[in-house]
Amino acid sequence: DYDIALRSLNEDASFFSLLPEALKTDKQLVKIAMKKGYNDDRKKIFEGLPENIRRDEAFIREMMNESISCYEFLDEDLRNNIELLKLGLQIKHSGCHDHIPNVLREEIKKDPGTLQQVLQLGADFGAFYKRKEYGGTGECSDRALIIQLLDLGIKIQPSNISEEFHRDEELLLKLVKNDGGSIRNIPETLQNKEEFILAAISSWRYYYEKLSPKHRKNKKIAILAINKYKEEARNWGIDEISKSIPKALLEDTEIQELLKPTQGSE
Repeated sequence: DYDIALRSLNEDASFFSLLPEALKTDKQLVKIAMKKGYNDDRKKIFEGLPENIRRDEAFIREMMNESISCYEFLDEDLRNNIELLKLGLQIKHSGCHDHIPNVLREEIKKDPGTLQQVLQLGADFGAFYKRKEYGGTGECSDRALIIQLLDLGIKIQPSNISEEFHRDEELLLKLVKNDGGSIRNIPETLQNKEEFILAAISSWRYYYEKLSPKHRKNKKIAILAINKYKEEARNWGIDEISKSIPKALLEDTEIQELLKPTQGSE
């Protein structure tokens, strides 16, 4: 009975396995079971479908448009379809980025525009190199790719890149500019360089307060930190950063002017 099957699946997707074969090919019932089921259930449901349904691109698009995640179960030739990947990535909690075939991954890496688009849709950095859970080293050794991702504004931690790049100043500076907090995980010699400190503060306003007195005495660093506070917090907490500024700098007229609340601000 179709209505009983419909109501049952709305209650519990695992009932799909009990349906007669004639109902297991009903696309509406398949969609309900796929939407309601857990990942293992969805995998069994999808892989048990006849080939003509598993390869029905229109039906796959229909499911994805209804936020039904199924990209990870598709045959490789369908997973190589960039439009299906993009649709899949739009689904909340989708695991698409872990199932991108190597052919498509290489194509995406060659096209900065497409790479940016799939990253903005939710694919993570780990999708473009072999992560440990997929038999890789867990580190990216493709310098050109790392630079490309950093230029797109992607946040990358030093632990995600090959050790050979841990003293690559150009690459690490870009990395710190994208994520100020990552400065804590780069070599100490670079942590003490002014350009790296400025890069960290430009994306992490609290870093000034964590600096040693030696670096907090640097007027250039202090000015950037104050401006960063004012830009992000609109003067809120300006008194807090004032407590971290050395007394000698607090007597500087330029610093005093910067520490004044902007007129009309809360």
